[in-house]
Amino acid sequence: MEFQFQERPALEIRGRRYEADLSDVGFLEAVVTDFSAILREYEELARAREKLSADRAAALSAEECRNTSRQLARCSERLVELSRGFIEKTLGKEAYAAAFCGRRPNCAEHIRLCADIYETAAKGREKVVNRYVLRDKPVQRGKRTPTKPAGGRKKGAD
Repeated sequence: MEFQFQERPALEIRGRRYEADLSDVGFLEAVVTDFSAILREYEELARAREKLSADRAAALSAEECRNTSRQLARCSERLVELSRGFIEKTLGKEAYAAAFCGRRPNCAEHIRLCADIYETAAKGREKVVNRYVLRDKPVQRGKRTPTKPAGGRKKGAD
């Protein structure tokens, strides 16, 4: 019997296929730690964007509007940088360069690609868990266990 490597989950970006190697330390680190940093920064960006929304911006002073606009720009820049690091750790520097070649930095596109990478990793992890961890364990859904009667005493213990 010949050993066969398992096909790894992959993403296609601009016509090129990139493997998502779930066993790579850099990939795992990025998925576990860096992706959560991206989410936190996105939440900060969303708060700044909400503050500048049409119905709320009217209540802000000119100085508050300028400060919030600067915060929004800083969040966008940080998101691009965090996303770049995530993409480079998960797919490689070449993949990042090829994906964004000729494109201006755009945090929405960066976040979307990071989310796709994360989703691919989650699907790949699910397959690994199902194959190696849960393979001998039958899935039991909706099975109810009998409950004990309320109170701390057994019936007839008086």
